[in-house]
Amino acid sequence: MSVAELRAAFEVVCQHLGAAVHHARAAADRLAEAAEEFADLSTGHQRSLVPPELARAEELLERLLGRLAEGTEAVGGFAAAL
Repeated sequence: MSVAELRAAFEVVCQHLGAAVHHARAAADRLAEAAEEFADLSTGHQRSLVPPELARAEELLERLLGRLAEGTEAVGGFAAAL
């Protein structure tokens, strides 16, 4: 594989990572909206209606976003070093 082909492959990887970040952020936004809706619905109840798994999902998405950022940085570093 030539250096030009490697650069092109790294560019494709960066594009896919960017798309993954976009989708993960959209998912995080939707989860935040859901948490807000559940919290609003909980005001009339003695117990919270917010599923405990919702907070865990939000945490996992934040970790995923961090890893995606690290991956993008690493790939960018590899591409720049070529």
